[in-house]
Amino acid sequence: MPEKTREPKHQQVLNSLLQDLGSGRFKEGEKLPTEMELAQCFAVSRPTVTKAVQELVQLGLVFRKAGAGTFVEKTKSNQRRIFGLIVPELGDSEIFDPVCNQITNLIQKQGHFVQWAGTNSKPFHRETIEHVFAACKQLIDAEVAGVFFAPFVTPGEALNPNQKIVNGFRKAGIPVVLLDRDIEMFPHRSDFDLVGVDHLRAQARIARLLIDTGHRRIAFWLWDNVANTIQLRIAGAQHVFLESGIPFEQKLIQTCDPNNMQQVSTLIQKLNPDAIMCANDIFAAKLMKTLDMISVKVPEDLSVTGYDDVQYATLFRVPLSTLSQPCDKIGEIAVRLMNDRIKKPDLPAREVTLTPSLKIRESITNRRPADSSQSAPSK
Repeated sequence: MPEKTREPKHQQVLNSLLQDLGSGRFKEGEKLPTEMELAQCFAVSRPTVTKAVQELVQLGLVFRKAGAGTFVEKTKSNQRRIFGLIVPELGDSEIFDPVCNQITNLIQKQGHFVQWAGTNSKPFHRETIEHVFAACKQLIDAEVAGVFFAPFVTPGEALNPNQKIVNGFRKAGIPVVLLDRDIEMFPHRSDFDLVGVDHLRAQARIARLLIDTGHRRIAFWLWDNVANTIQLRIAGAQHVFLESGIPFEQKLIQTCDPNNMQQVSTLIQKLNPDAIMCANDIFAAKLMKTLDMISVKVPEDLSVTGYDDVQYATLFRVPLSTLSQPCDKIGEIAVRLMNDRIKKPDLPAREVTLTPSLKIRESITNRRPADSSQSAPSK
């Protein structure tokens, strides 16, 4: 599929105007360019500009004078702040949309405003990285009050842009709150505030559910390039298997393309799993479609679980058992951490981990023998 950005055109216009207001390009009481001039400048339609300007009005940053134009609102010094929101891989996971929306809503309710810098492009295209670096420079130049940052998923330290991003903000004295994952690989920990979910315990709950329903050949399948939080999930599952006396062979952890019928078929025959824990719901959705195509029935032949509880998880042909991330709460706590950090810059770095809720649906079947309350592990 062609790459695309999920950022609407009016949001791009709005972000640019927020940048100009925050940097002082437009002074208090100064008249903005007309909507026609702005439309020409941004190469968009006039209704697109109108929508962006209307949002500035609602934020109390500008005001309209009938027949005269739009002017910058007069405010007390430091009364309003700009916050940056950087999500390089917006769209790769559905959790970031509601998290970002919650952050934006809460910041706006506090009388401030948010400048987004998101992209749905593949993470290691050079133009994507450069786009994010440019957005970071704009935020630094605008002297933003703080930045919310969901780090890049990186395949290796040599290609890791996260350190360059956070070091730029650190040098500028701008606080950063990390979303979902750290910039350091476990067990290391950065010195930035972080809010996410308890991935280790979350995956342990799924593993426990599968064991309690009689599964013994439980695999974990993932994409080729995934977040470092996946290692925590695998560790959580391994702990439960060890505790239950059930072997969890390393070969059951597989990197694969869930769309590849030949690859999936070969792995099923080779590993003979009775359940597959997927890295996320999108992976699970693609895998279940492929399983249909190779005549492997879910859950009769194979149970499947996901992670995230995307909007369409209940709409699959077989509704997906998964974990629902508390996205609104993640956004709420991220804003709270940011406010605390601004008030007390010397606070030690804090990490808040929330517990996802388990959603048990039809993609898991009970494999326990009907005449036994406790089945023995397979040899």
